[in-house]
Amino acid sequence: MADDLLSVLTKFHREIVMPDVKRAVDDAVDGLRGEITRRFDDVNGHFDDIYKRFDRLESEYQSLKAAVIRLEGRMTAVETRLTRIEARLAAVESELSDLRQRMAAVEESLAGIRKVVDENGEEETLREKLQSELDAMKEKLAELERRLATLEADLNVH
Repeated sequence: MADDLLSVLTKFHREIVMPDVKRAVDDAVDGLRGEITRRFDDVNGHFDDIYKRFDRLESEYQSLKAAVIRLEGRMTAVETRLTRIEARLAAVESELSDLRQRMAAVEESLAGIRKVVDENGEEETLREKLQSELDAMKEKLAELERRLATLEADLNVH
């Protein structure tokens, strides 16, 4: 009788209890499997978003890097040009200073000549000649001042 009872209980366990337990465990595992799959899908979606952002940031970085290289090249060209303009400006200022000194000497000389001419009576002819020379020097001085103003404007622009 004990063997029959054991055999009936084993059969009951195998045919009734085990399938119910297996079904309950399978349902639980399927639920967990679905939840895990959904969560992994969410995580994968987040990773996809992060990779897209990284791609966009990489593109922007490359664009900015190229722009900086272009700006550095342009800056070098501007600095070179500015150095040349400053050298030309210094030369023009020196020439202008020399011309002003020469013009002052000519005016002083002219004043002395006028005095002598006034004393000798040949004032009008000599005065016209000296005046034309003085006017020519003033024109040269005005031209140099225009060139100086142009160079200064170029320096201020750059």
